[in-house]
Amino acid sequence: MPKNFLKKRQAFLSVSLFSALLAIFASGCAPYKTPEGSRPWSAYLYGGERTNVSEDKITLPARVSWTKDVSPFTLYDKYEREQLSSPVIVEGALYVGSANERLYSIRLDSGGVNWRFYADYPMEAAPTAAGGLVCFGAGDGILRCLERATGKEVWSYQAKSEVIASPLVKDGRIYAYSADDKVTALDLKTGEKLWSYVHGTYGAVAPRITAAPAAAPGKNRIFQFFSDGVLVCLDADSGKAVWSKKIAGNFDTAAKIRRTPLLHSGNVYMIDDANIILALDQDTGELRNIFNVIKAFDFVITGKRSIVIAGLDQAVALDLATGAILWKSELKYNPMSSIFAAGDYLFAVSNYRYAPLGISWLSKLRGYIQALDLATGEAVWGKRLGSVITANASASEDRITLLMNDGTLQVFEPKK
Repeated sequence: MPKNFLKKRQAFLSVSLFSALLAIFASGCAPYKTPEGSRPWSAYLYGGERTNVSEDKITLPARVSWTKDVSPFTLYDKYEREQLSSPVIVEGALYVGSANERLYSIRLDSGGVNWRFYADYPMEAAPTAAGGLVCFGAGDGILRCLERATGKEVWSYQAKSEVIASPLVKDGRIYAYSADDKVTALDLKTGEKLWSYVHGTYGAVAPRITAAPAAAPGKNRIFQFFSDGVLVCLDADSGKAVWSKKIAGNFDTAAKIRRTPLLHSGNVYMIDDANIILALDQDTGELRNIFNVIKAFDFVITGKRSIVIAGLDQAVALDLATGAILWKSELKYNPMSSIFAAGDYLFAVSNYRYAPLGISWLSKLRGYIQALDLATGEAVWGKRLGSVITANASASEDRITLLMNDGTLQVFEPKK
Protein backbone atom coordinates (compact mmCIF):
# COMPACT_ATOMS: atom_id res chain seq x y z
CA MET A 1 0.00 0.00 0.00
CA PRO A 2 1.48 3.43 -0.93
CA LYS A 3 2.97 5.37 2.02
CA ASN A 4 1.21 8.61 1.05
CA PHE A 5 -2.15 6.80 1.22
CA LEU A 6 -1.35 5.54 4.73
CA LYS A 7 -0.40 9.05 5.85
CA LYS A 8 -3.62 10.47 4.44
CA ARG A 9 -5.59 7.66 6.10
CA GLN A 10 -3.92 8.32 9.50
CA ALA A 11 -4.53 12.06 9.14
CA PHE A 12 -8.19 11.45 8.31
CA LEU A 13 -8.64 9.19 11.35
CA SER A 14 -6.89 11.73 13.60
CA VAL A 15 -9.11 14.55 12.39
CA SER A 16 -12.21 12.37 12.74
CA LEU A 17 -11.29 11.32 16.27
CA PHE A 18 -10.54 14.92 17.24
CA SER A 19 -13.85 16.08 15.76
CA ALA A 20 -15.75 13.38 17.64
CA LEU A 21 -14.08 14.26 20.94
CA LEU A 22 -14.72 17.94 20.29
CA ALA A 23 -18.39 17.25 19.62
CA ILE A 24 -18.69 15.25 22.86
CA PHE A 25 -16.94 17.98 24.83
CA ALA A 26 -19.07 20.69 23.25
CA SER A 27 -22.29 18.83 23.98
CA GLY A 28 -21.26 18.44 27.62
CA CYS A 29 -20.58 22.17 27.87
CA ALA A 30 -23.55 23.31 25.80
CA PRO A 31 -25.62 26.05 27.42
CA TYR A 32 -28.37 24.62 29.60
CA LYS A 33 -31.85 25.87 28.81
CA THR A 34 -34.09 26.32 31.82
CA PRO A 35 -37.49 24.68 31.21
CA GLU A 36 -40.14 27.22 30.29
CA GLY A 37 -42.23 28.35 33.25
CA SER A 38 -39.81 27.01 35.86
CA ARG A 39 -39.47 28.96 39.08
CA PRO A 40 -36.20 29.09 41.01
CA TRP A 41 -35.83 27.43 44.40
CA SER A 42 -33.67 30.36 45.44
CA ALA A 43 -33.53 30.10 49.23
CA TYR A 44 -33.94 27.82 52.21
CA LEU A 45 -37.47 26.35 52.21
CA TYR A 46 -38.03 27.82 48.74
CA GLY A 47 -38.22 31.60 49.41
CA GLY A 48 -38.64 34.37 51.94
CA GLU A 49 -42.02 33.12 53.11
CA ARG A 50 -40.35 29.75 53.87
CA THR A 51 -43.30 27.80 52.45
CA ASN A 52 -41.20 24.82 51.26
CA VAL A 53 -43.65 24.53 48.36
CA SER A 54 -42.93 24.93 44.65
CA GLU A 55 -45.48 25.08 41.85
CA ASP A 56 -42.94 23.60 39.43
CA LYS A 57 -43.99 20.40 37.71
CA ILE A 58 -42.24 17.26 38.93
CA THR A 59 -42.48 14.22 36.65
CA LEU A 60 -42.60 10.80 38.30
CA PRO A 61 -41.22 8.19 38.34
CA ALA A 62 -37.78 9.73 38.73
CA ARG A 63 -34.30 8.28 38.44
CA VAL A 64 -30.87 9.37 39.65
CA SER A 65 -29.43 11.80 37.12
CA TRP A 66 -26.02 12.20 38.75
CA THR A 67 -24.24 12.13 42.10
CA LYS A 68 -21.26 14.08 43.41
CA ASP A 69 -19.15 13.71 46.54
CA VAL A 70 -18.80 16.96 48.52
CA SER A 71 -17.81 15.33 51.80
CA PRO A 72 -14.92 16.46 54.04
CA PHE A 73 -11.69 14.49 53.55
CA THR A 74 -10.63 12.68 56.72
CA LEU A 75 -8.34 9.69 57.25
CA TYR A 76 -10.49 8.54 60.14
CA ASP A 77 -13.65 10.05 61.53
CA LYS A 78 -15.41 8.19 64.33
CA TYR A 79 -18.55 10.31 64.02
CA GLU A 80 -20.44 10.99 60.81
CA ARG A 81 -20.65 14.71 60.20
CA GLU A 82 -24.10 16.07 59.39
CA GLN A 83 -24.61 17.95 56.16
CA LEU A 84 -27.10 20.74 56.86
CA SER A 85 -26.88 23.05 53.84
CA SER A 86 -29.92 22.51 51.63
CA PRO A 87 -29.29 23.04 47.90
CA VAL A 88 -30.83 25.95 46.01
CA ILE A 89 -31.55 25.95 42.27
CA VAL A 90 -31.47 28.99 39.97
CA GLU A 91 -31.34 29.06 36.16
CA GLY A 92 -29.75 25.69 35.61
CA ALA A 93 -27.25 25.96 38.46
CA LEU A 94 -27.31 24.30 41.86
CA TYR A 95 -25.66 26.10 44.80
CA VAL A 96 -24.80 24.17 47.94
CA GLY A 97 -22.50 24.52 50.92
CA SER A 98 -20.77 21.64 52.65
CA ALA A 99 -19.13 20.61 55.89
CA ASN A 100 -15.96 20.40 53.77
CA GLU A 101 -15.81 24.23 53.98
CA ARG A 102 -16.68 24.87 50.34
CA LEU A 103 -19.59 26.47 48.52
CA TYR A 104 -20.24 24.92 45.11
CA SER A 105 -21.90 26.10 41.93
CA ILE A 106 -22.81 22.98 39.93
CA ARG A 107 -24.51 22.44 36.59
CA LEU A 108 -27.95 21.02 37.31
CA ASP A 109 -28.06 18.94 34.12
CA SER A 110 -24.67 17.22 34.33
CA GLY A 111 -23.13 17.70 37.78
CA GLY A 112 -20.18 19.59 36.33
CA VAL A 113 -18.63 22.10 38.74
CA ASN A 114 -18.84 25.71 37.56
CA TRP A 115 -16.78 26.98 40.50
CA ARG A 116 -16.06 26.35 44.18
CA PHE A 117 -15.37 28.85 46.93
CA TYR A 118 -13.20 28.00 49.94
CA ALA A 119 -14.75 29.45 53.09
CA ASP A 120 -12.28 27.87 55.57
CA TYR A 121 -15.16 26.91 57.90
CA PRO A 122 -18.07 24.46 57.53
CA MET A 123 -21.39 25.69 56.15
CA GLU A 124 -24.46 24.59 58.09
CA ALA A 125 -27.17 26.57 56.32
CA ALA A 126 -28.49 26.90 52.80
CA PRO A 127 -27.18 29.76 50.66
CA THR A 128 -29.58 32.36 49.27
CA ALA A 129 -29.52 33.45 45.62
CA ALA A 130 -30.75 36.92 44.70
CA GLY A 131 -30.17 38.71 41.42
CA GLY A 132 -26.61 38.04 40.36
CA LEU A 133 -25.47 37.14 43.87
CA VAL A 134 -25.35 34.08 46.10
CA CYS A 135 -24.96 34.76 49.83
CA PHE A 136 -24.12 32.44 52.72
CA GLY A 137 -22.76 32.27 56.24
CA ALA A 138 -20.24 29.93 57.83
CA GLY A 139 -18.90 28.75 61.18
CA ASP A 140 -16.41 31.61 61.44
CA GLY A 141 -19.27 34.13 61.63
CA ILE A 142 -18.58 35.62 58.19
CA LEU A 143 -21.50 36.38 55.90
CA ARG A 144 -20.39 36.54 52.27
CA CYS A 145 -21.98 37.50 48.97
CA LEU A 146 -20.42 36.16 45.77
CA GLU A 147 -21.06 36.70 42.08
CA ARG A 148 -23.27 33.82 40.97
CA ALA A 149 -21.59 33.58 37.59
CA THR A 150 -17.98 33.48 38.76
CA GLY A 151 -17.85 32.77 42.51
CA LYS A 152 -15.89 35.98 43.03
CA GLU A 153 -16.41 37.56 46.45
CA VAL A 154 -18.26 40.89 46.27
CA TRP A 155 -18.29 41.67 50.00
CA SER A 156 -18.12 40.04 53.42
CA TYR A 157 -19.35 40.94 56.89
CA GLN A 158 -17.90 39.62 60.15
CA ALA A 159 -20.53 38.80 62.77
CA LYS A 160 -19.59 38.14 66.40
CA SER A 161 -20.87 34.57 66.33
CA GLU A 162 -21.50 31.71 63.91
CA VAL A 163 -23.91 32.32 61.05
CA ILE A 164 -25.78 29.01 61.15
CA ALA A 165 -29.09 30.06 59.59
CA SER A 166 -29.86 30.78 55.97
CA PRO A 167 -29.98 34.53 55.22
CA LEU A 168 -33.09 36.32 54.01
CA VAL A 169 -33.00 38.72 51.04
CA LYS A 170 -35.80 41.27 50.72
CA ASP A 171 -36.11 44.70 49.05
CA GLY A 172 -32.39 45.24 48.51
CA ARG A 173 -31.39 44.12 51.99
CA ILE A 174 -30.04 40.93 53.50
CA TYR A 175 -31.00 39.80 57.00
CA ALA A 176 -28.85 37.31 58.88
CA TYR A 177 -29.42 35.45 62.15
CA SER A 178 -26.31 34.50 64.13
CA ALA A 179 -25.85 32.07 67.03
CA ASP A 180 -25.57 34.91 69.58
CA ASP A 181 -29.32 35.54 69.08
CA LYS A 182 -28.82 38.59 66.89
CA VAL A 183 -30.46 39.63 63.62
CA THR A 184 -28.37 41.95 61.44
CA ALA A 185 -29.61 43.88 58.40
CA LEU A 186 -27.12 44.77 55.65
CA ASP A 187 -27.26 46.52 52.30
CA LEU A 188 -27.31 43.73 49.70
CA LYS A 189 -25.05 45.53 47.20
CA THR A 190 -22.37 46.79 49.57
CA GLY A 191 -22.58 44.76 52.78
CA GLU A 192 -22.95 47.97 54.81
CA LYS A 193 -24.55 47.34 58.20
CA LEU A 194 -27.94 49.05 58.56
CA TRP A 195 -29.07 47.82 61.99
CA SER A 196 -28.91 44.91 64.39
CA TYR A 197 -31.42 43.53 66.86
CA VAL A 198 -30.03 41.75 69.91
CA HIS A 199 -32.48 39.45 71.66
CA GLY A 200 -31.90 39.37 75.42
CA THR A 201 -31.40 35.67 76.11
CA TYR A 202 -29.81 35.18 79.52
CA GLY A 203 -29.97 31.43 80.03
CA ALA A 204 -26.79 29.66 81.11
CA VAL A 205 -27.20 27.18 78.24
CA ALA A 206 -29.04 28.12 75.05
CA PRO A 207 -30.12 25.69 72.32
CA ARG A 208 -28.20 26.00 69.06
CA ILE A 209 -30.95 26.60 66.52
CA THR A 210 -30.84 27.14 62.77
CA ALA A 211 -34.20 28.91 62.38
CA ALA A 212 -34.01 31.32 59.43
CA PRO A 213 -35.64 34.76 59.28
CA ALA A 214 -38.83 34.96 57.21
CA ALA A 215 -40.77 37.75 55.47
CA ALA A 216 -43.91 38.17 53.41
CA PRO A 217 -43.95 40.21 50.17
CA GLY A 218 -45.51 43.65 50.46
CA LYS A 219 -45.06 43.80 54.24
CA ASN A 220 -42.39 45.67 56.16
CA ARG A 221 -41.91 42.92 58.74
CA ILE A 222 -39.23 40.34 59.54
CA PHE A 223 -40.01 37.28 61.69
CA GLN A 224 -37.34 35.47 63.71
CA PHE A 225 -37.50 32.63 66.22
CA PHE A 226 -34.89 32.85 69.00
CA SER A 227 -33.17 30.31 71.23
CA ASP A 228 -35.36 31.11 74.27
CA GLY A 229 -38.44 30.00 72.32
CA VAL A 230 -39.71 33.52 71.54
CA LEU A 231 -40.94 34.56 68.10
CA VAL A 232 -40.28 38.25 67.39
CA CYS A 233 -41.76 40.43 64.66
CA LEU A 234 -39.28 43.16 63.66
CA ASP A 235 -39.71 46.36 61.67
CA ALA A 236 -37.64 45.78 58.52
CA ASP A 237 -36.47 49.42 58.32
CA SER A 238 -35.44 50.04 61.92
CA GLY A 239 -34.97 46.60 63.47
CA LYS A 240 -37.28 47.51 66.35
CA ALA A 241 -39.54 44.83 67.81
CA VAL A 242 -43.20 45.20 66.82
CA TRP A 243 -44.44 42.26 68.92
CA SER A 244 -43.15 39.06 70.47
CA LYS A 245 -44.71 35.81 71.63
CA LYS A 246 -43.42 32.83 73.59
CA ILE A 247 -43.77 29.76 71.37
CA ALA A 248 -41.66 27.07 73.00
CA GLY A 249 -39.99 26.63 76.35
CA ASN A 250 -38.51 23.14 76.09
CA PHE A 251 -36.01 22.15 73.41
CA ASP A 252 -35.04 18.87 75.06
CA THR A 253 -35.78 16.58 72.12
CA ALA A 254 -33.62 14.60 69.72
CA ALA A 255 -36.16 14.86 66.93
CA LYS A 256 -35.78 17.42 64.18
CA ILE A 257 -38.59 19.98 64.41
CA ARG A 258 -39.19 22.85 62.03
CA ARG A 259 -38.40 26.10 63.88
CA THR A 260 -38.41 28.54 60.94
CA PRO A 261 -41.63 30.61 60.66
CA LEU A 262 -43.94 29.98 57.70
CA LEU A 263 -45.91 32.95 56.34
CA HIS A 264 -49.20 32.49 54.51
CA SER A 265 -52.24 34.73 53.89
CA GLY A 266 -51.61 37.18 56.73
CA ASN A 267 -50.67 34.56 59.32
CA VAL A 268 -47.35 33.30 60.67
CA TYR A 269 -47.27 29.58 61.49
CA MET A 270 -45.05 27.96 64.14
CA ILE A 271 -44.74 24.63 65.96
CA ASP A 272 -44.82 25.05 69.75
CA ASP A 273 -43.20 22.88 72.45
CA ALA A 274 -46.22 20.56 72.53
CA ASN A 275 -45.83 19.93 68.77
CA ILE A 276 -49.00 21.90 68.04
CA ILE A 277 -49.09 24.23 65.02
CA LEU A 278 -50.08 27.79 65.92
CA ALA A 279 -51.39 30.34 63.42
CA LEU A 280 -50.69 33.92 64.58
CA ASP A 281 -51.74 37.20 63.02
CA GLN A 282 -48.70 38.72 61.31
CA ASP A 283 -49.59 42.26 62.39
CA THR A 284 -50.42 41.66 66.04
CA GLY A 285 -49.25 38.18 67.08
CA GLU A 286 -52.81 37.32 68.10
CA LEU A 287 -53.62 33.59 68.01
CA ARG A 288 -55.89 32.88 65.04
CA ASN A 289 -55.98 29.08 64.86
CA ILE A 290 -54.37 25.86 66.12
CA PHE A 291 -53.81 22.49 64.45
CA ASN A 292 -53.51 19.62 66.91
CA VAL A 293 -54.47 16.48 64.99
CA ILE A 294 -51.11 14.72 65.35
CA LYS A 295 -47.80 15.55 66.99
CA ALA A 296 -46.29 17.84 64.34
CA PHE A 297 -42.62 17.89 63.35
CA ASP A 298 -42.95 19.57 59.95
CA PHE A 299 -45.72 21.00 57.77
CA VAL A 300 -46.52 22.74 54.48
CA ILE A 301 -49.47 24.79 53.26
CA THR A 302 -50.48 23.95 49.71
CA GLY A 303 -52.79 26.10 47.64
CA LYS A 304 -55.26 28.19 49.62
CA ARG A 305 -57.15 25.50 51.48
CA SER A 306 -54.85 22.71 52.60
CA ILE A 307 -52.26 22.23 55.33
CA VAL A 308 -50.28 18.98 55.42
CA ILE A 309 -48.81 18.05 58.79
CA ALA A 310 -46.09 15.44 59.16
CA GLY A 311 -45.48 13.43 62.30
CA LEU A 312 -42.70 10.91 62.73
CA ASP A 313 -44.57 8.15 60.90
CA GLN A 314 -47.55 9.68 59.10
CA ALA A 315 -48.81 12.69 57.18
CA VAL A 316 -52.26 14.25 57.55
CA ALA A 317 -53.90 16.78 55.23
CA LEU A 318 -56.45 19.21 56.70
CA ASP A 319 -58.75 21.86 55.33
CA LEU A 320 -57.02 25.07 56.38
CA ALA A 321 -60.27 26.88 57.16
CA THR A 322 -62.34 24.19 58.86
CA GLY A 323 -59.72 21.76 60.16
CA ALA A 324 -61.53 18.84 58.52
CA ILE A 325 -59.28 15.88 57.70
CA LEU A 326 -58.86 15.41 53.95
CA TRP A 327 -56.63 12.32 54.08
CA LYS A 328 -54.16 10.39 56.23
CA SER A 329 -51.18 8.44 55.01
CA GLU A 330 -48.70 6.20 56.83
CA LEU A 331 -45.09 6.83 55.77
CA LYS A 332 -43.39 3.69 54.46
CA TYR A 333 -40.21 4.37 56.44
CA ASN A 334 -39.72 6.43 59.58
CA PRO A 335 -38.83 8.54 61.44
CA MET A 336 -39.66 11.38 59.07
CA SER A 337 -36.92 14.01 58.68
CA SER A 338 -38.66 16.67 56.56
CA ILE A 339 -41.36 17.21 53.95
CA PHE A 340 -41.75 19.52 50.97
CA ALA A 341 -44.24 19.91 48.13
CA ALA A 342 -43.73 20.41 44.42
CA GLY A 343 -46.24 20.24 41.60
CA ASP A 344 -48.89 17.65 42.45
CA TYR A 345 -46.89 15.81 45.10
CA LEU A 346 -45.90 15.87 48.72
CA PHE A 347 -42.40 14.48 49.28
CA ALA A 348 -41.37 12.98 52.62
CA VAL A 349 -37.70 12.42 53.44
CA SER A 350 -37.15 9.81 56.16
CA ASN A 351 -34.37 7.92 57.90
CA TYR A 352 -34.69 4.29 58.93
CA ARG A 353 -32.62 1.36 60.14
CA TYR A 354 -31.71 -1.08 57.36
CA ALA A 355 -30.63 -4.65 58.21
CA PRO A 356 -29.17 -6.60 55.24
CA LEU A 357 -30.71 -10.08 55.06
CA GLY A 358 -32.47 -9.30 58.34
CA ILE A 359 -29.19 -9.51 60.30
CA SER A 360 -29.54 -6.97 63.10
CA TRP A 361 -25.85 -6.61 63.90
CA LEU A 362 -25.24 -5.52 60.31
CA SER A 363 -27.93 -2.87 60.49
CA LYS A 364 -27.22 0.74 59.66
CA LEU A 365 -29.19 3.93 59.14
CA ARG A 366 -30.24 4.88 55.63
CA GLY A 367 -32.49 7.46 54.01
CA TYR A 368 -35.64 7.24 51.93
CA ILE A 369 -37.62 9.69 49.81
CA GLN A 370 -41.30 9.06 49.13
CA ALA A 371 -43.90 10.91 47.05
CA LEU A 372 -47.59 11.14 47.96
CA ASP A 373 -50.38 12.44 45.77
CA LEU A 374 -51.35 15.81 47.27
CA ALA A 375 -55.02 15.29 46.44
CA THR A 376 -55.41 11.81 47.95
CA GLY A 377 -52.34 11.00 50.07
CA GLU A 378 -51.72 7.88 47.99
CA ALA A 379 -48.06 6.79 47.78
CA VAL A 380 -46.94 6.98 44.14
CA TRP A 381 -43.12 6.71 44.19
CA GLY A 382 -40.22 6.02 46.52
CA LYS A 383 -36.47 5.57 46.46
CA ARG A 384 -33.96 4.27 49.00
CA LEU A 385 -30.97 6.50 49.66
CA GLY A 386 -27.47 5.37 50.51
CA SER A 387 -27.09 7.57 53.57
CA VAL A 388 -28.96 9.32 56.35
CA ILE A 389 -30.19 12.78 55.35
CA THR A 390 -30.65 15.76 57.67
CA ALA A 391 -30.77 18.70 55.24
CA ASN A 392 -34.02 19.68 53.57
CA ALA A 393 -34.45 18.82 49.92
CA SER A 394 -35.30 21.19 47.07
CA ALA A 395 -37.05 20.83 43.71
CA SER A 396 -37.07 22.95 40.56
CA GLU A 397 -36.77 22.55 36.78
CA ASP A 398 -38.31 19.05 37.04
CA ARG A 399 -35.50 17.86 39.29
CA ILE A 400 -35.16 16.94 42.96
CA THR A 401 -31.91 17.62 44.82
CA LEU A 402 -30.68 16.02 48.04
CA LEU A 403 -27.51 16.45 50.11
CA MET A 404 -26.96 13.42 52.33
CA ASN A 405 -24.90 13.20 55.50
CA ASP A 406 -22.14 11.16 53.87
CA GLY A 407 -21.51 14.15 51.58
CA THR A 408 -23.28 12.68 48.54
CA LEU A 409 -25.12 15.28 46.49
CA GLN A 410 -27.78 13.52 44.43
CA VAL A 411 -30.10 14.82 41.72
CA PHE A 412 -33.21 13.03 40.42
CA GLU A 413 -34.70 13.70 36.99
CA PRO A 414 -37.69 12.20 35.12
CA LYS A 415 -37.19 8.56 34.20
CA LYS A 416 -36.82 8.15 30.44
